[in-house]
Amino acid sequence: MLTDFFKMLVVSILMIIALSFVWLYMRSVVGNVSMLGIINGQQLEITDAELWDPKSPLAGTVRLDIFQGAKLSDPEDEYVRIVANRTNNSAIDMTGWSIHSIVSDTRIYIPKATLMLKMVKGGNTIQKVSLAPGEYAILKTGQSPIPEYAQSFHTNRCTGYLNQFIGFSPKLPQQCPLPSSILPATVENVRTYGSECIEFLQGANRCTTYNNAMPADLLPACRDLISKKLTYNSCLSDEFAKDGYDIFNNGGWYLYLGMDSEIWRNNYEALQLLDADGKVVDVQRY
Repeated sequence: MLTDFFKMLVVSILMIIALSFVWLYMRSVVGNVSMLGIINGQQLEITDAELWDPKSPLAGTVRLDIFQGAKLSDPEDEYVRIVANRTNNSAIDMTGWSIHSIVSDTRIYIPKATLMLKMVKGGNTIQKVSLAPGEYAILKTGQSPIPEYAQSFHTNRCTGYLNQFIGFSPKLPQQCPLPSSILPATVENVRTYGSECIEFLQGANRCTTYNNAMPADLLPACRDLISKKLTYNSCLSDEFAKDGYDIFNNGGWYLYLGMDSEIWRNNYEALQLLDADGKVVDVQRY
């Protein structure tokens, strides 16, 4: 009797496991169908020959990611993402590269941008865009949220500070040095700034400028230090002096086209990433 019970228990467990695998498989299939952008059971009918002609020798080194960004109607939200393969041996110069819609025959070229973004009017220079291995570029249709400083730019170890006061979409990476790094707990610092200052910085939020929003018990020297040091421009100056161009590692480009209307279709679209010779590096259709 007990043996029969255990047999039934084992069979029940196996059935549950089997059903779980079926559910996961069906969920994966549905997800893949959604990612392909199939509309009402149909996808844009186009052959690989049409998509990939002529194929670039750089195919496989850079990919075009559309996610949902290309399907958004508001030009301030619409974007596509370009990502360099992490296994690339060197940076890829994007000068003359473009994105082409086979459906509308629209072709948009990759703009130049500022590498060292300074939040100072007239303080930025533009240069060609290159993608280091694993690096990305977000190509936005709309206007730059900081046109008085730069149209397009590269993120760095400090640009997370800009999220506090400026609306970026997608949001800039929230990566900044720890606030406590501006004031090590040395004897001299405790004497000058007070232990309360060190404790406040140990609990302070990253990428946050406090201005006057500080506890009243902090010494004036501490308040002055926080106001000056926990800012984007100060962070940029200090981090570049310490680590040089390493502050750009693991970041990416935010490139703005300044268009007032959407560029890419919301469905039945086929996009090609073209190199400087107009050859196809990658494709996406939806």
